[in-house]
Amino acid sequence: VSQPTSFGVGLCVRLPQQDHTASDKACAADDFVQIPLGCATKTGLSRVGGRGGGAGDQVCSMMAHAGVSLHIQARSSPNGTAPELDAFVQYYEGVEGFCGWHAENNPLKPWQLGKGMVVEHVKLCSDLTEELEQIRRAMRYIAQASAASALSACHQRLTLGGYGANGVCLDSVAIIQAALHPERRTSLYPVLLCGAGQQELARACAALVRATKASDATELNTRGVSGMRASSDAAAVLEAIWRLPCDVAPGLKDIPDVCERLLATLPRGSPFALVDRTVADVHAALRHHAELCELRP
Repeated sequence: VSQPTSFGVGLCVRLPQQDHTASDKACAADDFVQIPLGCATKTGLSRVGGRGGGAGDQVCSMMAHAGVSLHIQARSSPNGTAPELDAFVQYYEGVEGFCGWHAENNPLKPWQLGKGMVVEHVKLCSDLTEELEQIRRAMRYIAQASAASALSACHQRLTLGGYGANGVCLDSVAIIQAALHPERRTSLYPVLLCGAGQQELARACAALVRATKASDATELNTRGVSGMRASSDAAAVLEAIWRLPCDVAPGLKDIPDVCERLLATLPRGSPFALVDRTVADVHAALRHHAELCELRP
């Protein structure tokens, strides 16, 4: 899933108190109202009809947070020894320096219009046999990707667990989506993992491939885990990292893919006027790109 983010910064205003009678002045509470707050980013796409991207007139969009959300449900045991469980956790590379499962935090934000601001890119249900196998694969890929991120950060002695250098939340989720669906890569935007950071993360993942192959007949098997399967999972994550798009500086050939993923990441409902402007700008950019393609020899 993805949704617009403010990177944890909240904004509210204190409403002036209304006139109260003497009897209820003592119990009158201060009222606060939440203000929609998001983080906008330039896309590297030049706005059609604007002053040109070089002049800073680029298509802008809301920055998004992404995570692999897992809904865990368990019935209580008949004898009452195991309580009923209904919980949500979410996997992503966090700003605090941990790439792994976090408690899913969904504070009440009335302006988010319920689920209208949340985009579900892939939805899997454990009740369906085929999708249950995809969920199991996703869990295995997450284990390998999380280990690769930690290994890369430790090897380079990076602060904050390598957040930024190893990518951000969007990149960590894009890797899992691309590993699950090699033919589609990812539908998330923007993907920021690039350069030396991508190279080091790939090297860390390659180290896991070699290590798990070597461990096939030793410790992994004693824990009921096939070393060859773990190696295959790490290789799938490595291939996903290898094939990730990069949205830091999109070229002409990248425009259709960038626009498709940008539109796929925008929420259906939003209080931000920028979202509507982004949609209009992206469609204009696609039309202009098609015209350019027709003029090529």
